[in-house]
Amino acid sequence: MTTTTKAKVRTIKGDATPVCGACLGMSQGGALPDFPWRPMLHGEACGAADHDETTRDHALEQAIAPTLDDARAAMAALTAHLRSRFLERDDVIDGTATALVAREHVLLLGEPGTAKSELALAFCEALDGRFFQTLCTRFQTPEEVLGMFSLKAMTEDRYVRRTTNRIPEADVAFLDEVFKGSAAMLNTLLRVINERVFEQDGVVQRIPLRLVVAASNELPDESDGLGAFHDRFLVRFDVRRLQHDEAARAVLFGDLRAPAAPRVTHAHLVVLATAADAVMVTADAQDAVLRIRAALHDKGVRVSDRRWRKAVGLLRAEAALAGRDRVTSAHLGALEHCLWERAEQQAAVREVVRAHVATWIKVTRDAHAAIDEQIARIQEAGRRGGKRHEAITQLAKALDALVDTDKVLEELLVGHPESADEVVKVRGRIGKAKQDVNSAMRVHGIGG
Repeated sequence: MTTTTKAKVRTIKGDATPVCGACLGMSQGGALPDFPWRPMLHGEACGAADHDETTRDHALEQAIAPTLDDARAAMAALTAHLRSRFLERDDVIDGTATALVAREHVLLLGEPGTAKSELALAFCEALDGRFFQTLCTRFQTPEEVLGMFSLKAMTEDRYVRRTTNRIPEADVAFLDEVFKGSAAMLNTLLRVINERVFEQDGVVQRIPLRLVVAASNELPDESDGLGAFHDRFLVRFDVRRLQHDEAARAVLFGDLRAPAAPRVTHAHLVVLATAADAVMVTADAQDAVLRIRAALHDKGVRVSDRRWRKAVGLLRAEAALAGRDRVTSAHLGALEHCLWERAEQQAAVREVVRAHVATWIKVTRDAHAAIDEQIARIQEAGRRGGKRHEAITQLAKALDALVDTDKVLEELLVGHPESADEVVKVRGRIGKAKQDVNSAMRVHGIGG
């Protein structure tokens, strides 16, 4: 049998949610993160009726704050899991994780069949908390997203929505085919998404919404009047078809059934967000950001001050996830995905940002490109079939190029120890490519 504690109406940071005395003490004592206030951490009973000790004990267990290393490890485990499942989507996965920590929203653009929705769902469902999803249509009403008005409340001259299982109670949301949604519904969501507030009977309430991921096959036309809603998504990715045979082979013929994804809890996110808030932006990075801003202006790419401010917050989150306490020019690559508005601006933004990223980042990026080139060479050798001499020539060139790239990385690591994580990642690809070369050589009768 469980004991109960009588619920009393208390106020936490302006929220008049009924909270039992035990949970209130936990929150005020620092055991529970209380920004934004989340009754669901305490259990459904707390904030609604009597709160039993079983639910409270579970809340206390969930509330024990992890260390920063634990939080980083949890996020790294999730992103590694998703990268193994969704090939050629590393930027999307890592960028969505960074946006989550920065409390920003993500837009996935691309033609049908590029796994936008599947990836978004896999990411969102790996996060603890309440999840809301909807397929947007032009006939959709605000009630389908925000909740129906309570008829009982209306008889009392109050306009109160029933928000159970709707976005005002969600921690994470996924909006599929977002720009096909009705103007009435999307405009209603503007304040919800941007300010994380929701109006009930004339009273503005905060909501726990941390991340919205939206997917669309196309950007809205300027005539649609959805520019303000589009602007709410700081991070934008152009998701394309698989580019390499290696990835296509795995997707088309491999077993894509994945084990359960590692979980990232609300407590992990609180710790990571706190670390991101404490990250400093070095003078070098500040100067680089201002140069990028000026260069984009010269190219006719206009970025609002609000977006720039949010973009800097994104850089802080990226540095925090990488275990750094300051933003340097090495972290500026994230700007590629948040400074363009129209598809034709992507190339200009990419060119300008990459020109200002730290030199060692450019070296590793060039190394990735060199590996891609050699993978194509290996694949070409495999297609030559009976042309043994030509195939061996291609493979030999590929192996020589991979060895040269590895030497460049070795020299880079000596001069730039901060590049270690990225160098390990690139060298892993080189090792895999070398194995492919050796396998192909054996096919053509060379090697043991």
